[in-house]
Formats: sequence, structure tokens, C-alpha cells
Amino acid sequence: MHNIAGKEIIIWGTGERKKASLKCGVQVFIPYVKGLSEAVIRIFKKFGVSIASKPFRTIRNELVHPKDKVQFDEVSECIYQIPRKNCGKVYVGETGRNLGVRVGEHKN
Repeated sequence: MHNIAGKEIIIWGTGERKKASLKCGVQVFIPYVKGLSEAVIRIFKKFGVSIASKPFRTIRNELVHPKDKVQFDEVSECIYQIPRKNCGKVYVGETGRNLGVRVGEHKN
């Protein structure tokens, strides 16, 4: 039997009864998901765990991109696959060079 935030909980299959406690003031931050976050908050509140929801997408996340996106043919040091036209199989390769150059070599 465990005592968590004033609630007694029995853990079956341990072979003996033990007592444990959870420190009060535990706070967890989770991304907000409509319908799910409310249920999680309600469940954890019973055990004395405070849940704080934070927005999954923010204006800052949408607007601030410190790095420019790399164009497909400029990607390097990657693993790629090319479908074969005549047999339905795929070729899987790895390159440290620009992907555009390597794919062009496959076409020739």
C-alpha cells in the first residue's frame, strides 16, 4: 500500500505491503492537446501532481526560423533511396556530397 499525496494505493504482485510518499509540489509541464490535457490534469491532480499546459504551437515557433531551409539538391551527408523503374525495387545509398549531384549521376 502506497500513500501518495494522502491517497492509499495498493500495488499488487509485490509480495509485501510497502509505504511510499510523493513530495508535494511536483509540477509537470505538458503540451496542450484539446480534450486530452484536461483529463490528464484531472487524473494527476488526485495524486498531488500539478500539471501546467503550454501551447503546442506558438506565434514565435511559426515566425522565427534562425536558419534558412536547405534546398533538396543542396543536402549533403545523407542516406537516400531511388526507386528502380523496371523492377519495382529501390536503391538505397549514402553520400557525403550534395544530393543533387549524386542523383544526377544515377540518371546518367
